[in-house]
Amino acid sequence: MPSRVDEQNPLSYPTSADWHQLFMRLLPWLGCQALAGALLFFVAYHWVVMARLNGLWLLWWGLVNMAVWLYASVWGLWGALGWPQVAGLWGLAVVNSAALAGWEWGVQRRGWPAGWALRVLALGSGVPVTLLMMHWLSGALTHAFLPVAVYGTWLALLLLGYALGQWLVLGAGVVLWLVALGRYC
Repeated sequence: MPSRVDEQNPLSYPTSADWHQLFMRLLPWLGCQALAGALLFFVAYHWVVMARLNGLWLLWWGLVNMAVWLYASVWGLWGALGWPQVAGLWGLAVVNSAALAGWEWGVQRRGWPAGWALRVLALGSGVPVTLLMMHWLSGALTHAFLPVAVYGTWLALLLLGYALGQWLVLGAGVVLWLVALGRYC
């Protein structure tokens, strides 16, 4: 920026043309920063609305599932109960079953929506448990009855919670999982 400030004399001051040029360059940047701040506060104010979108929560939960799967597949999970090849399935079964129970609690106690997101969580809970049972049936998990106990408990809880209650669709899913296991044997 050209200046009429004398470098020899430190007490000289910029002229009004220098100030005008400084402000003409500085004000557009300040305007952009003000707009960015306004956008930030707009999003922050309307986050109550965004947090109620089930799709947003399920997208986040998909990222959690991916993180659990990758962590368990690379580093193991609680010693993987002696089966490192299915550590990711154990992690997904535990995490998704806990999420399903938490969402059900929220539906019953807090008035959360009980729509399609709850069904997706039930599916995300059932698929790893069923795959663990299929690994056991194939002989990959020998001398261990923990998958059988977990699968039986999971099916009983799902039947008690959903098939006898409000959602016949999940009861049909349980029957489908049983048929798939029967065909796998």
